[in-house]
Amino acid sequence: MPTIDPYVMRMMKDDGVVGVRFQWRNVKNLPDISTPEYTKFFRRVRDLDWHVHINQTADRLSAPIATLQAAVTELHRRLAAGWRPDWSARMERLPHDWGEVAARIVTLIEPGAAGCV
Repeated sequence: MPTIDPYVMRMMKDDGVVGVRFQWRNVKNLPDISTPEYTKFFRRVRDLDWHVHINQTADRLSAPIATLQAAVTELHRRLAAGWRPDWSARMERLPHDWGEVAARIVTLIEPGAAGCV
C-alpha cells in the first residue's frame, strides 16, 4: 500500500474516500510503518486530510503504537517551537449554512449524481 500512486490517491479523495484502514488482524508479520515508504505514504494521507484505522488485536498493537507515539512526540516538539497548522483552506471548504448542506446532499442523491442510479 505505501507505494500507491499519489495521483490515484487524489482521484480516490475526489471520489469521496476519507481514509485508509489497515486490516492487520490476521496478518502474521506486521509491516514496519517507520520505513521511508510508509513515511511518504502517511505524509500523502495527511495532505489529503484522511484518517487512518488500524484493525488489529490489542496484544499486537505495541509496534504501531510506538511509531504513533514517536509521531505525537514530534508534533509536540513542533508545537512547542511555535509551529501552528494553517486551517484556512480547509475552513473555506466547510458549508456556510444548513441550506448549503442540504443542497450538497441533494446533489449526492439525485439520480446519476456521483455514481447513483
